[in-house]
This record gives sequence, C-alpha cells and structure tokens, in this order.
Amino acid sequence: MKVRVSVIIPIIIIFVSCSKKDPDRYYNRKGGFSIEFPKDWEIKEDYMGSLVMALSPLKNSEDDFRENINITIEKLSKDMTIDEYLDFNMAKLGKFFTDFKELKRGDWIFDDNDAKWVLCSCRMGVYDICYLLYVAIVEGKAYSLYAQVN
Repeated sequence: MKVRVSVIIPIIIIFVSCSKKDPDRYYNRKGGFSIEFPKDWEIKEDYMGSLVMALSPLKNSEDDFRENINITIEKLSKDMTIDEYLDFNMAKLGKFFTDFKELKRGDWIFDDNDAKWVLCSCRMGVYDICYLLYVAIVEGKAYSLYAQVN
C-alpha cells in the first residue's frame, strides 16, 4: 500500500481565544479552535458528522479519492480515560472498514493535556486507506482529528 502521510505532518491545531486572526488559518468559533489546512483544500463545516472536514483536490483525471481531514468534538456522557475512548472508537472503526489493522499507537501532549494517536490501515471499497487518528480529552470533551489518505 502506498502511503502519503506527508500531508498530515504540517497540520497544527491550536485552541484559541485571541482576536487577531491569521488569514491562512481556519477558525471554528463553535469548537473554539483553529487549524491550518493545506491552502488548496475544500473546507466543509458540519458535514457528515464532522464539525469540519477538509478535502484535498483531485490530482488528475484518474484520481477519484480525495484525502480528507475531519475534526469532531464529542461531549462525553461519562468519565472515560483517553485509552477507553480510543479503544471504543477503534472498535467502531474496525466494524466500519474492511481489513482494519492498527499499525502504531503513541502518546503526545495536546494543549498541556495527555493525548493519543493511532495509525491504521484498512480497506474502504476499492481503496487501501491509511487512517490516522489523534484524540485528546479536555474538560469532558473528546477532540478527534481523523485523516484518511489513499
């Protein structure tokens, strides 16, 4: 499977409350965050269950898969650890995708909070997908960034 993860690396999320805005960043007042997406990507708000989704342009006439980044914020109904939340979501993804495999998992710090990331491979229809998920739980809310590349 050919994996193009380089699209994901430059993405940075910052939770903001500042008044000065960088014109190259996407700001989401409802979610209280900003993120810098690649400049030529299409942005859709409140789309397919995501607070925001960014879609890559097609590379040529033969390209029929748009790499995408989705951000969700979920208010948790009960106290969950980051590992419990991540395991719950991984189980859901395993039911949705074919040949779903977790490849790597790691820790990171997000806005001074413990967070996790998971890299997976799966099949979605005719596509072999690399799926990257970042999750942080802050004040009873789960912040998730999902990225899919073909």
